[in-house]
Amino acid sequence: MDVIRPVSWPARVRMRRWCSGLSSRWCTMRVRIESDGGGLIETEGFWINLNPVNGMPSRIEESFMAGLGSTANDHRLKWKPWHTAHPGDGEETTFVLRSSDIDPFNHVNNATYWQPVEDLIRDWAGPRNPLPYRAILEYRSPITAGNDVTVRYHSSGESLSSWFLVSGSVCASAYVTAIEV
Repeated sequence: MDVIRPVSWPARVRMRRWCSGLSSRWCTMRVRIESDGGGLIETEGFWINLNPVNGMPSRIEESFMAGLGSTANDHRLKWKPWHTAHPGDGEETTFVLRSSDIDPFNHVNNATYWQPVEDLIRDWAGPRNPLPYRAILEYRSPITAGNDVTVRYHSSGESLSSWFLVSGSVCASAYVTAIEV
């Protein structure tokens, strides 16, 4: 997610969505968010087609694939992590899960991961407000209901890194840094 110019409320917001990369079981979807007040946010998400019965990645139907493929530049999409740093030392906080954070597969809903990251961004940015910035959130393995989750983080003037840990193992991570536009 690249926050180039934040959206200030109230505002009329326009969103455009398209597929930028595609494979037989997943795709990357881009969303451009613009506001009449000059806000501009660019996002890209890695979407996985999950089988509703077993929760495993499954083949995207041909009829849906045709529409996705019409805007995709990459037709052999493979996921690789951007945030490869390891947690190391840092400050820690407990992240308490609520029942509303859990999806039908008993996993933490993807949007829930942004909650502590947004708090950390606010604290990291402070009064200097480093705009524009890029925030990357990557999922490695599911966090499920009942897990005890710790968020370990450290920041410098240049960047903020955080990791979602369950029993010491990284389940997700986030990286935030100022960007040039």
